[in-house]
Amino acid sequence: MTRRRWKDMSGSSKTAILVLASVQLSLAVTAWIDLARRPPAEVNGSKLAWAAIIAVNFVGPAAYFALGRRAAESEAGTKGPQAEGPFALGPPRSAQDRGVHDRKERHERGR
Repeated sequence: MTRRRWKDMSGSSKTAILVLASVQLSLAVTAWIDLARRPPAEVNGSKLAWAAIIAVNFVGPAAYFALGRRAAESEAGTKGPQAEGPFALGPPRSAQDRGVHDRKERHERGR
């Protein structure tokens, strides 16, 4: 198989390579940041080993997110992920607020 040089590739091939490289780098950086911030008790296995595994193309970050993380003690038993900080979609609503909103919505639909 002959190796192709960058200058010999078509524009669409270059674009595909750059997009895939960007996705790979983004996944790896995100996984490494998560690993660095996560306490050792919340990681399945050695953090050093996972740091090396994350470097393996798309497989490493995917394996880390699927197999390398344990749920935090405070998250155990909760339903679904709980977004906090800048990733939260809004302030948590109390049951009373939801009830008022639901009644208003039913009233408006009835008109």
